[in-house]
Amino acid sequence: MNKIVIHSKDERFTLSDLSELCYNINNIYKILVFNKEKKKTIRYYYKAKLPEKDALFVDKISKFSPFSLEISSAITYGDILQTLVTIIGIAIAIRYSRTNFDRRLLKGEIKEEIRIKLREKNIEPTEEIVVEVEKLSRRKIRIEEIKEE
Repeated sequence: MNKIVIHSKDERFTLSDLSELCYNINNIYKILVFNKEKKKTIRYYYKAKLPEKDALFVDKISKFSPFSLEISSAITYGDILQTLVTIIGIAIAIRYSRTNFDRRLLKGEIKEEIRIKLREKNIEPTEEIVVEVEKLSRRKIRIEEIKEE
């Protein structure tokens, strides 16, 4: 099973920051699950409760890294977890590109950049995914994937 470890970029990470980060990740994950299952009506996914076998779980936070979360999934189709890692990576890349530009990027430009990056990774750039990636790109995080055997 692979784990996604998300670290705060700041020394201080508020509970509100953590809540918003988990909310964005959970929304993206649900979109991916419902798309994988080919459900046509995914408009309700924000409120949908996934069965335990498909849910994301948060492992214990380490004493050595108190600002990190380990997110692991018991889901059977592993490509969703890998896609989630890729999407979070895109959000982080967008965040860095935002701060490295001399001028302020317009929201439309950011969304178009997200669509391009999603297509490059063979992920369908639905409006729901693009919106959630844009929200996630505002979070102060970095990510690493840990492969477990």
